Amino acid sequence: MKPQPAKWIEKFRDTTHPVFQSNRADRNNGVFRVPFPASGVVLLVLASDGKGWDHVSVSLPDRCPTWLEMTYIKDAFFRGDEAVVQFHPPKSEYVNDHPFCLHLWRPQEDTIPLPPSEMVGPKPKDPKPKEPHEPSAPDTSANDHHSGRGADPRAAVAYP
Repeated sequence: MKPQPAKWIEKFRDTTHPVFQSNRADRNNGVFRVPFPASGVVLLVLASDGKGWDHVSVSLPDRCPTWLEMTYIKDAFFRGDEAVVQFHPPKSEYVNDHPFCLHLWRPQEDTIPLPPSEMVGPKPKDPKPKEPHEPSAPDTSANDHHSGRGADPRAAVAYP
C-alpha cells in the first residue's frame, strides 16, 4: 500500500465520520467519499492498514462497484507493482454488512502469488502500461467488468 493515499484523493477524506473520522496524519486509515470521473457517482471508501493487512472497501448505496471503479480506487491506494485480491471465503466465514460493498486486500508480509498471465488472456501488443495520471476520454464499451479483460481499465477514466 502506498505510505499515503494519492494526494488528489485526500480532499475526499471524511474528517467528520461518526465512527471512522480521520485526518491526513492517519495516513491510509479512514473514510473517503470519492467521485468517479467517468460517471460522477460517489464511491464510499473505507481504508485501513492494520493487523498485517492492507484493506480498502468500496461501496455504493444501490449496486456493487464496477471493475473500472475498483481499479480507480486500487490505483489511488496501492502502488502499481502491488497485486491485491478480492476474497471469496468459505461460507462459514461469510460477513456481509453491506450488500453492495467489495473489498481489496493485500497481506503486508507476503507476496500474493499470481497465475501465469497466459492463463488469463493474451497480452496486449504494446505492453507499456499507461501512466496513472494520463487523462483519456471515458469509454467503457470495450470492457468486461467482471474479468477485467478488454481495454485497459485506466483508459476509461481521467485521473485528476
